[in-house]
Amino acid sequence: MARVSLAQVREKIGQAIEEHRFDDAAALCRAVLEENPKNIHMHRRLGEALWESGQPEEASAEFETVLSYDPEDFVAYAGLGLIAEQAGDLEQAIALVSRAAELAPNSDEVRGELVRLYERKGGTENPKLKITRPGLARIYAHSDQPQRAITEFRAVLADQPDRLDARLALAELLWQEGQLAEAKAEAETVLRYRADCLKAQLLLGVIARSEGREQNAQEHFATAMLIDPLNEVAERLFGADSPLPPADPLFDLPDYLLGAQPGAPVSASDLDIELPDWLREEPAQAAEPPPAAPVPQASQPGEARPGESSVRLAAPAPEGSDESVPATAESEQEPSWLEDLQRPGAAARPGDGQVAAELQAADTALAWQSYQQDDLAGALAIYQRLVEAEQQLDEAIQALTVIAADTEDLDAMELLGDAHMRAGHYRAALDAYQRVLDKLR
Repeated sequence: MARVSLAQVREKIGQAIEEHRFDDAAALCRAVLEENPKNIHMHRRLGEALWESGQPEEASAEFETVLSYDPEDFVAYAGLGLIAEQAGDLEQAIALVSRAAELAPNSDEVRGELVRLYERKGGTENPKLKITRPGLARIYAHSDQPQRAITEFRAVLADQPDRLDARLALAELLWQEGQLAEAKAEAETVLRYRADCLKAQLLLGVIARSEGREQNAQEHFATAMLIDPLNEVAERLFGADSPLPPADPLFDLPDYLLGAQPGAPVSASDLDIELPDWLREEPAQAAEPPPAAPVPQASQPGEARPGESSVRLAAPAPEGSDESVPATAESEQEPSWLEDLQRPGAAARPGDGQVAAELQAADTALAWQSYQQDDLAGALAIYQRLVEAEQQLDEAIQALTVIAADTEDLDAMELLGDAHMRAGHYRAALDAYQRVLDKLR
């Protein structure tokens, strides 16, 4: 037997999954769960290992367990969606992966899976994703606009009162805004349906402590520590004021499970971060930014010239705004194989930069020409391709601003929002999406 920390075990599980030793990964998860049966991270990793090893029913049970602890876990929803697809239930797969996309609106991997499912369904479905109200609410929350997020989440719950993910997000926002009574009510409602919900337990714990009910607070914290022994979620929620300090409990595990000889120390120095096959997407190497194409000119008298755009992804916020670009962190317990994901760029092969730039400029010119010739669908198709590849974003934004204003076409407005999101203009993207929702109401 070897006595190892939970963090080391997690790294060993990640290594086993990356090396496709799924039975070893599952055995390690189960060994930890024998001592710590509510460990959410172990259930998630066990679900992944079982799915990868061809045991979808067992994997589904683990992902459902994860959701009982965290209704906002987009990884579990994505996993359940892929299991439903394998079982031949494409409608259910789309519904589940759609929920994952709402929970993680900035995840290109999840959005890519949803587009793929729509394309597989075929028929009249449009694979271009439509922003939903729950997704918009989370974008507001991540963009430091809590009051607008609260308004949107309350609207979601008015239509879908069983959306525990929305209720939990609302409880967190209300607590952040100091509306403790309202936050407490929402968290208690979640616990009526999910008695072991981690975030609800933590929120009720800090609220109880603020009200002087220390014993009640300790009960909530004790439950939370069973689910998250490392106290990672508490640290994410409360930062330096977390009532639960970082921890790393020790476990006695058989040497053979750790891949070590008896008595050999366990080292994490040679362990890698894993990316599983079921959501793997190799990021392309970023290319040198191509020269900007000429701004498309209006051909008709009085036609507007597309406006100037200002900021690119990872650049400072637009001038005159105190908005900062939010970090992409949709889930407080996001597994390592989804950490530090980079959006695939529009890389050209070495030596082809000038050719790529000329082709992209030609695309923008063709798109604008199509619009001037009253081929709106053709123009939007080209702009959509450029936006998805993150090519010529400034030029696309300038043109789409004019097209959306001239036509009030919903697809043009939403594509303008997508372009702003890709370019890092979060507030402009939210405004574009909100105009779409307003017109749909």
